[in-house]
Amino acid sequence: MRQGDVVSFAATARYQDGSVRQDDPVAWTIIPSNRGMVAADGRFVGYAPNEARLVATIAGRADTVELTVHQRGSVGLFRITAARRERQDFEGSPRV
Repeated sequence: MRQGDVVSFAATARYQDGSVRQDDPVAWTIIPSNRGMVAADGRFVGYAPNEARLVATIAGRADTVELTVHQRGSVGLFRITAARRERQDFEGSPRV
């Protein structure tokens, strides 16, 4: 993602039987905190070019997404990787 882009993330917690925990709110954290801002609804905006970790916590359980924020105007390969999940690659200048 590029500096200043807004990307929306979502997290879902499931019980052991696979059913969704619907009433538990998601608490979002960005580490380090000076790399961007994450809203309560999972929208993230990158402030500073560098790597960051976005943490979603639900009912005391957490998972992390590794992010790289690139300088605005960068062109090349952009990658968002969700730990143990799916990966999306973007080539060129992504539109978010």
